[in-house]
Amino acid sequence: MLPEIKDLYVTLQTDINVLNEKIREKVYSNLDDLEKFNWYQDWVKVVVSGVEIDYFLNDIHYKNMVANYMRYRFSKVLSHPDKKN
Repeated sequence: MLPEIKDLYVTLQTDINVLNEKIREKVYSNLDDLEKFNWYQDWVKVVVSGVEIDYFLNDIHYKNMVANYMRYRFSKVLSHPDKKN
């Protein structure tokens, strides 16, 4: 079993690295997007008010950012067409 796992990892290494970089970029992009809000400085200092909570719970733009992150995070790397069966 170990040789098959190693072979799968070697086969998919480039895809995994690319996906990890996309996730990293997405996370930093999402954080940069929050800088436009007046509450951002307080949020960075972990001073949370109802305004931030409302944003994180209800804002459609934030929900879309999370959805994009999840799309990258749970990408189907293992269903890559080059994967050996």
